[in-house]
Amino acid sequence: MALYQGFLGSEATRFPGQDTVDIHLTHWRNHPVRPLRQRTIALTQGMSFISIEQMLPFANPAGGPPVWSWVPSLTFTVAVQLWCIGPSQPALPGLPLPNPVPYLMPLEAVWLNGAWRFGYSLPWGYDVHEIQVAQFAGMPQQLQGFLHYYKSQRRIHHNVTPTMIPNGPHKYFFVLAFGTQWNMFRRSWI
Repeated sequence: MALYQGFLGSEATRFPGQDTVDIHLTHWRNHPVRPLRQRTIALTQGMSFISIEQMLPFANPAGGPPVWSWVPSLTFTVAVQLWCIGPSQPALPGLPLPNPVPYLMPLEAVWLNGAWRFGYSLPWGYDVHEIQVAQFAGMPQQLQGFLHYYKSQRRIHHNVTPTMIPNGPHKYFFVLAFGTQWNMFRRSWI
């Protein structure tokens, strides 16, 4: 399978509480030791939050969907870095943007669903690039450093997390770029 570079679709976290879980840190079909994914949830209009979750193997009912849990440790949260590149669009038509200096987004703690979660704020209207910087034990070297996209079912309700399509499309890449035009979108880079 070749590295993917292209459009990955809308971020789909528009309303507070909406979330997506289609970006994974590990190729979970080939790395069952510690499947990790990220949950991106809209905190408010204009601000989302990314945190890391892992699959709980003991909580997976026979034949049922996997059970995921937020990781209450910084170990996996710092497995990714987010870099703010600058505004996505000029403030006023025709005015050039200043040449922004990219900066590393700080790790934050946010109170979500009754618990403090570590992660990264994701402001809308900015180009933000995400990369994976961790090396995972037990994962083949050729799979290290990639982010993975697994296509999800279409959203059926604002507050229902879309589920992954079983054996659906899988794409992997080095950089996940968030940006904004009419809504928050994502694309991947090699």
